[in-house]
Amino acid sequence: MANLTSFDKYAGTFLKVTKLKDNKFNGEHPNEINEGYTRTGVIHLENSNKHQCLFILDGPDRYFHTSQVLKIEEHEEYDLLTTVNSTYKVEFKSK
Repeated sequence: MANLTSFDKYAGTFLKVTKLKDNKFNGEHPNEINEGYTRTGVIHLENSNKHQCLFILDGPDRYFHTSQVLKIEEHEEYDLLTTVNSTYKVEFKSK
């Protein structure tokens, strides 16, 4: 069985997620989530761990999620997430 990514470190933290690189759609993402796209919010931990994607709630009825996360690179003050389709920078923010 493959190792699962744990998103527990993001629980209770306000996040800023920025798409740095498109690895699949040549800058023409079908939902217009192209390089430079940014979302802020808090993680939905259960959905993130279940679906192995970063699942962000940015309002009572609004959410954003990445494709499956393949790798998390930890840096000081931010992480880089490599997904099936893209590379994202995840920053820890205060509201």
